Amino acid sequence: RRFRWLQIHESCPSIIEMRPAFISKAKSDKLHLKVDSVPDDSTSKYFCSFGLISLLTETDDNNNDKPIYISNAIKYDNYIICYSPPPETLSNINYDSIIIRLFYNDIILTEKNVTFYDCSSYLTCTSCMNNSFGCTWQLLTATCIDRDLVTEKNEMIINNSLINQCPRY
Repeated sequence: RRFRWLQIHESCPSIIEMRPAFISKAKSDKLHLKVDSVPDDSTSKYFCSFGLISLLTETDDNNNDKPIYISNAIKYDNYIICYSPPPETLSNINYDSIIIRLFYNDIILTEKNVTFYDCSSYLTCTSCMNNSFGCTWQLLTATCIDRDLVTEKNEMIINNSLINQCPRY
């Protein structure tokens, strides 16, 4: 009964789309994974695991890969929803991408490389504004932060549409 869904699907499960497409290292975020060919079983458990090494390709490192973070997940229509790792989990990771794995009970269904970004790594206003992530420049502290982390409405910030207002030194 547990593998009955495998007999009715013609393809292996795969992550077709992920929203957001890039994940900030500064905050945990809800991930919406659009998945093809996933079992629809209300008694089963889904979860997302984040690691550094692919488990679906055979390498000598497979046995050494411990998950960085594991999130419970729920299935909603063609989506699996889980959370990205919290900032403290990623603080010592020096990679721009890690692998998200989707599990069904204890079975790995699929995995995908995920790009993480760190707005604080941009040291100038122009570099902060010229990336494809959700970064914004704080004038008073001269730092680049994730747009979602701006706390005050009156905060002196420069967003992508105002790049020409970046200070010139």
